[in-house]
Amino acid sequence: TKLGKCTMEREYANRFLHGQRIAERDVTITTNTEIPNLYSMYKNNIDSNNFLGIGKYEDDRTCYKALKVIGEIDEDI
Repeated sequence: TKLGKCTMEREYANRFLHGQRIAERDVTITTNTEIPNLYSMYKNNIDSNNFLGIGKYEDDRTCYKALKVIGEIDEDI
C-alpha cells in the first residue's frame, strides 16, 4: 500500500508544521492514496528535502491535519 502525495506553498507548509489544519483548496494532490485519507505532505514539490510529514484528510472539515511532522520550519517567513 502507498500513501498519496500532496504539495503546498511555503506559507501553508509552515502552518502544517505548527500543527494547524490546512484547507483542501490550499493543497495539491499529486498522487492518489491507497490508504484512505492519508498523505505524505511536501512543500512546493515532491523532493525528499521538502518532506513535511504525514497528513490526514478530514472529510467533515475538508482540510488536512498533521499526524506526524518531520520537516523543519522555514524561519524566513
